[in-house]
Amino acid sequence: MSWEKKFPGMLTLSLMFIPIVMIAATFILTDYFSVNPTTYPPPFNSIVPLILLVIAIISAVVSYITAKDEEPEWGPQLPFKIVEAIDIAIIVLSIMLIVLLITIYFI
Repeated sequence: MSWEKKFPGMLTLSLMFIPIVMIAATFILTDYFSVNPTTYPPPFNSIVPLILLVIAIISAVVSYITAKDEEPEWGPQLPFKIVEAIDIAIIVLSIMLIVLLITIYFI
């Protein structure tokens, strides 16, 4: 008799919440995508948020893969599907923010 998980593991959930913190840090570092940010010097306004968003994408992809791997073949799959959907949304949002950062600060 085998036992399958009913809810995603702690690693999957923590990898899901790390990108949210990094996206929030991106908003803070860029002064909410201000054209002339004054809070931090230029490398912290343009380069560091790009690095944070790339790390957020990597973390969300790893979280998606682990949620897909932990998903039971039978039984309740809804919590795993919710985690996978949140990870996909984080990936799309991070890509959109990277494009926004490039258009505001580099072009």
